[in-house]
Amino acid sequence: MPAHRKTKSDKQRDQFLRMYAAGKAHTRLTDAEVAECIGVSPNTMTARKKDPMKFSLGEIAKLAIVMQWDTADIAKLMIM
Repeated sequence: MPAHRKTKSDKQRDQFLRMYAAGKAHTRLTDAEVAECIGVSPNTMTARKKDPMKFSLGEIAKLAIVMQWDTADIAKLMIM
């Protein structure tokens, strides 16, 4: 049986989750704390992590600040 090929959205989600995990480890924040920092509920944060394309531009900007991502990190998300 052929292997399941990842779609573009699967690749975007995987890249986002790697960056998100690294940012959380660096800042030592919980998911609930990150959600509060960007102004969403923990349930909304969970849903957004499953489909990162649903983040608003403002939420991504706040997330980038909280996670201390640089422009190269943000560009990785945009290019995918």
